[in-house]
Amino acid sequence: MSSETLRHPGDGTPGDGTRSKHTIKSLCKELMEESIDRASDGGRVPFFSDRDLYYANRNLYLNHPERPFHREYMLKRDKGETDAQYEARREAERRIRDPLDYKYFTQQILKEYEQEYGEIEGKITDARGWLHEPHTGRTIPLGTREVGGYELPEHRFDKILVVEKETEWPKFEVQKTAERFDIAILISKGYAVTAIKKLLKRAEAGDLQIFVWHDADLDGYNIVRCLEEETRFSRGHEVEVIDLGLTIEQARRLNEQDDNVRPEPFKRDKDIGADLRLRLNDTDLYYFEDLQQRFEINSIPARWRIDYVEDQLIANDVRPKYVPPEDELEDLVENGLVDTVRSRVGSIINDILDKEAIITPGYGRAGRRAAHREPRGIYPPGV
Repeated sequence: MSSETLRHPGDGTPGDGTRSKHTIKSLCKELMEESIDRASDGGRVPFFSDRDLYYANRNLYLNHPERPFHREYMLKRDKGETDAQYEARREAERRIRDPLDYKYFTQQILKEYEQEYGEIEGKITDARGWLHEPHTGRTIPLGTREVGGYELPEHRFDKILVVEKETEWPKFEVQKTAERFDIAILISKGYAVTAIKKLLKRAEAGDLQIFVWHDADLDGYNIVRCLEEETRFSRGHEVEVIDLGLTIEQARRLNEQDDNVRPEPFKRDKDIGADLRLRLNDTDLYYFEDLQQRFEINSIPARWRIDYVEDQLIANDVRPKYVPPEDELEDLVENGLVDTVRSRVGSIINDILDKEAIITPGYGRAGRRAAHREPRGIYPPGV
């Protein structure tokens, strides 16, 4: 719906001589309770998404008599630009996009509202990552509802490795890192959302070790900071983590042994935040500010990337294989044996009935050999 059809007398439209007392943000916050009521259909729908809430809030905002038109489409003035030229650019923007977009609503308005008034009951977020359990093959999507209904299993793993990039999971899967270290692999797809932080907070309370593996760039370092520190939008969810890297200094040592591990240029759009700057050493600042270069974990050759991560786990005192308490061990072994027999029988039946497996009988055996490969330490010596 065009914003031009929604202007009302007294709302600050050009020529009516008045201006709304509101900013876009203040009006949207004022309308939030009514928006929640609409998104939940008066409480009849128990769960609703950020996008449901956005549309409810946006429609109320667009039709509100105190909508602040004069604050919409505020652009940075070009040098030497006349008022007429500036207003023409604003009008052009007005015709191609809404005055209240989804990103601004979720990243600014909604986050600030929940910071001030607490989490909105019933609001759910889409999964922004997965937790892969060792031994069970179970994968848990990390959305609000899934995390809320997930109980960390007893006696299955006592560590979690948080990985910034989802494309890294197949490499850990092939090498059986989760099973060999009794460690769950959590793929966070960048910055950890609140649902992931809540899960890690519960894991920390349960005495699980938490490790992080990330790019050697500002975002990678900031991912660790946002997990460890209380931030503006995640109060009370900070956790103690062990940073495996990748750091600039680690990447430089790798580069000395293999020039495939090389820095990439990047464009820094804004200054480094004060909180993050406190965590950076002189080498980090030289690369990020002076050279404007970073290292991605993907630059480490795939053939020894996971070996390197596993050695970093060991160097950072990862616990040995988990052994349950002795008084519970007998029951766990008995129950585990039953589950194992069921799993093996099911696997055999699937192999018999699966035509593809019969046509290519060597594939499964080769895959299993690769999956159980022990780390060979084939990355360059001295790293």
